[in-house]
Amino acid sequence: MPFIQPDKMAASYEVVIIGSGFGSLFFLQEYLKKPRPGRILMIEWGAYKDHDWMVKNQSNSIYETENLYTHGAGERYWHYSIAFGGGTMCWWAICPRNHPNDFRLKSKYGVGVDWPFSYEDLAPYYHEAEQVMLIAGPSDLGIHYPGCGNYAQPAHRMSDIDRIMKAAQPDMHFGMPNGRLSRAVGDRSACCATSVCRWCPVDAMFTGLNSMQHVIEHPDLDICVNSKVE
Repeated sequence: MPFIQPDKMAASYEVVIIGSGFGSLFFLQEYLKKPRPGRILMIEWGAYKDHDWMVKNQSNSIYETENLYTHGAGERYWHYSIAFGGGTMCWWAICPRNHPNDFRLKSKYGVGVDWPFSYEDLAPYYHEAEQVMLIAGPSDLGIHYPGCGNYAQPAHRMSDIDRIMKAAQPDMHFGMPNGRLSRAVGDRSACCATSVCRWCPVDAMFTGLNSMQHVIEHPDLDICVNSKVE
């Protein structure tokens, strides 16, 4: 990967991207498809640590999350990752789409506000992101979420209870689409179902490191880690 030290930055960049999580990586994926006159810089507060380090240390970052924000007694604990790869390194890979009705809460249910665009507007982008992440999901979910019938991977095997519920209500019970492989691809193994997704021992979970090499190894990109933007 094109890591550089702060003193090796170019005099100017066409684009500077702050952070290296989901938003930054998917934005950059699309931006790299366009003609560009100059180089791109990505700045990340956290360090780069590979998958083996995370499994060995059972951590996604050199920073302890609870020391980075203020929270009171009884308040929810938020886990996130200050590291190269950002939130892609610590999520549990659950990937539902917003339902079509979620975009029209006010007009349909009289609460909240309607989104300025519809599910139909967003559906192609859902599909594109799901293909990049190799989402495993059920082929029959399109009855409720149009346009998502062809996930990148088959759904994971249901539990016995899930199969009973599916048989009783086939149009109402579905396996959750998720970013853990149901079939091995390259160096990513199939999910081992050990429920330690934050540092997946077999690298089955989608991360920026194992699935977006076409972005983070691009020759027009400089990456500066261990650098906090203030």
